[in-house]
Amino acid sequence: MPKTESQGRIHTSTATVLCMPEVEAEDFDKTNLQNNGNGFVENTDFASGGKCLGNGTHGTIEWTYTLTKDMKLDILSVVCKYEEFFVKDYFKVFIDDVEVSLQDPELKLGRTDGNDWFNFKEANYVQQTLQAGTHKIKVQIGTEDAAGCNTDYIQFTFTEI
Repeated sequence: MPKTESQGRIHTSTATVLCMPEVEAEDFDKTNLQNNGNGFVENTDFASGGKCLGNGTHGTIEWTYTLTKDMKLDILSVVCKYEEFFVKDYFKVFIDDVEVSLQDPELKLGRTDGNDWFNFKEANYVQQTLQAGTHKIKVQIGTEDAAGCNTDYIQFTFTEI
């Protein structure tokens, strides 16, 4: 028993939660977006409290994470769109090239009463279990034929298993 533990308690487990800061849209690496994302960062102070990556773009954004332990991963994105559409069709998340499903596959964007433009909604994805090692997370915004939605931020939360 450690000398510092005078009450006889033995600690047998630990947990780590790593909540990455929100990745704000204006800070994305826009290299793989249409026109490198130029001209598509919009000021939305009145709606989302900052800037968002505008809906006039499509392409991909990637991050690479190296984990030293097995972890659970929760992904949240905050998006909006004036036109009505399902998030799953225009904002996709992939881990190691495998698509991650939305918790609510019927989540729809579009006009709402009182706010018909910057009507941001939270899109939560099904929790993933990742083994220790290097993983690539890719977000695909829009399609070749259609622009994606306005993206305020994406948040990754890693929790030790």
